[in-house]
Amino acid sequence: MNVKKDILWRLILILAITLACLWSMYPLDQRIKLGLDLRGGSHLVLEVQTGDALRADRNDSHDFVVEKLKKEGIAVTDSQFPEDAQFTISVAQAQIRDARKIAEDNLPGWSVDATGTILKARMGPNTQRDREDLAVRQALETIRNRVDALG
Repeated sequence: MNVKKDILWRLILILAITLACLWSMYPLDQRIKLGLDLRGGSHLVLEVQTGDALRADRNDSHDFVVEKLKKEGIAVTDSQFPEDAQFTISVAQAQIRDARKIAEDNLPGWSVDATGTILKARMGPNTQRDREDLAVRQALETIRNRVDALG
């Protein structure tokens, strides 16, 4: 008989503790603060500006070629940027051949053309695609590092 009373008291104690726990949580929406993962997660939309990457590479290439031309004594009179992956440089007519040679030697993956006093450099399609792919991979790596840091 003693065993039955022990079991009965244990069941009553378990039931009382369970009811106390349930009562302390009521109402659930006011007691439990749901984290971002329990409220439905998060949604991230990312657009990589590949045009910005192409312009940055174009500007770097332009500056590099202009610096090389100046070191060789070729005066640059004007520069223009008609597209994201193209630039033009104006030089003296007598120096256009030397300027084209310097640009071709220092811009692998670019097509270089000279007409009159205008030197036109355009990023090749393979180089352009490689730069865009690199920009996307770098953006993904940056996002991945930031998300991993937050768990």
